[in-house]
Amino acid sequence: MSEVEKEAKKRKVWAEAVRLTHYSRADWFRKVNNTIGVAAVVLSAVVSAGILTSIHSSPSFWWTVAAGIVGVSATSLTAIRAYLRLGELSELHRVRAAKFGGIHDQLVTFVLSHPPNDAASRQRLDTIYAEITKLEEEGPGYPAHVFYRELNRLKKRRERSSWWARWRRAMTTTEPS
Repeated sequence: MSEVEKEAKKRKVWAEAVRLTHYSRADWFRKVNNTIGVAAVVLSAVVSAGILTSIHSSPSFWWTVAAGIVGVSATSLTAIRAYLRLGELSELHRVRAAKFGGIHDQLVTFVLSHPPNDAASRQRLDTIYAEITKLEEEGPGYPAHVFYRELNRLKKRRERSSWWARWRRAMTTTEPS
C-alpha cells in the first residue's frame, strides 16, 4: 500500500465523520426549530383563546397578568426562531453533509484504484483536498465535541463490523482434512 493510499484512507474516515457530524447538526437544529415553533403556536393559541373568552367577562388582575406573560413568551419564541434561522441552518448542514458524502465517494474510488506513490496520484489527492478546504470554508461550523463523538462512533462501528466479518469468515471457511 502506497503512502498516498494510506493518507487517502485516513482522510476517507475523516470525511465520513464530518458528513455524519453535519447530518447530526442538521437533525438537532430541525428538532429545536420545530420545538420552538410548536411552543410559540400553542402559546399564541392560548392567548387568543383567552382574549376571546375575556371579551364577555371581566377577568381578574392575575388572569390578565398570566395572559400577558404567555403572550410575551409566544412573541419572544417567534422572535428567537426568526433571529436564529434554525430551519435555514439545518438545511445548510444537510446540504454540506451531502457534499461531504460526495467527497467520501471520491476518496473511496481513489483508494480502490490502489494509487501508486507518484506525482499524478498526489495531484489527484491534492485536488480532493482542495475541494474539502472549500467546503469547510463555505459551510456552517460545528462544535469539536460533536465531530469527535461522531468520529468515535464511526470507529467503533468499523471495529464491530470488522470483528463480525472475521468471525463469519472463520465460521464459513472449511479447513482441509
